[in-house]
Amino acid sequence: MEGDVDLDSPVLHFAWAEGTTAGTPRTVTYKATFGNKQLEGETTFKVFNPACSDTARASSRIDFGWEQDPKHPQDPTKGSCELIPGSPSFSWESNLSMPRNNLDIYRFCVAYVQKARQNVWALKPLINLPGQFMWHYDRHGWLLDDVFPYTPAGGPRCVAHSITGFRMQDTPGGSFNIYDAWYIDQEFETYLFFMPPHHPDLVVVPQYVPLKKVEWAWKGSGVASNPPAQYTRPNCGRGMQKGCQRPPRRCRFKQTDFPPHPTWDGYTADDHFKQYRIGANPTSPNTAPPADAGWSCGCSNTP
Repeated sequence: MEGDVDLDSPVLHFAWAEGTTAGTPRTVTYKATFGNKQLEGETTFKVFNPACSDTARASSRIDFGWEQDPKHPQDPTKGSCELIPGSPSFSWESNLSMPRNNLDIYRFCVAYVQKARQNVWALKPLINLPGQFMWHYDRHGWLLDDVFPYTPAGGPRCVAHSITGFRMQDTPGGSFNIYDAWYIDQEFETYLFFMPPHHPDLVVVPQYVPLKKVEWAWKGSGVASNPPAQYTRPNCGRGMQKGCQRPPRRCRFKQTDFPPHPTWDGYTADDHFKQYRIGANPTSPNTAPPADAGWSCGCSNTP
């Protein structure tokens, strides 16, 4: 430690991980230079972990499904017909309980966090050029999906002692409302985060740490070869053809305990489709993505 430091104030903050329900001893050694003196100290902490049981499930099919507009729940024309990897595509339910110690009277928090990367291509019919299409694409590395924590899971939950049935699910997809063909390659890493119980008057609040991670992915393609004037809930899937079919169960599906803290380079909410303007416009919705799209049906990360 170098420079001017207020030695009456805490200067280090720890986020513990990889404990056990019985408590795992962890030794911390610290060193400091004060003037010409070398100072060294050592202490041992017991790191506790909540008891955790969970069930993660992934779909085994690619399908066409209807996404109802929540503002019009009873109107079969309000929504979108989508290419999806099953519904739900992925679900995760977790149960946690704290070990019996002097902290279990305080609330702990749990949350889900998800990040995603993708290579997605879609064909949009050109209204002013009948019979012609334009490619739209969205390619990006790892981005935070939604926000931190993942709000489709209902945000964080904070309780004392234990929590059961803490659930999240996700159904990604591509809508045929304005596109006639989809080629989707998406990967996800979903995390279960835990914030230790703590006294509400603590100045330094404990940090979230990842307890578990599930990796899952899917690839799929679909074409609306005879799209109706307007898709409705009853006719979703009619006049459509599935191509590539690699649902999550046939791509990557792997679970890891005590993973490193995730990192990302931005937010999916800030990402948008771009137009691909190289070469002539496609004249059929059955056209495969361009050669430089890097899109193929195989799952490179198949376990």
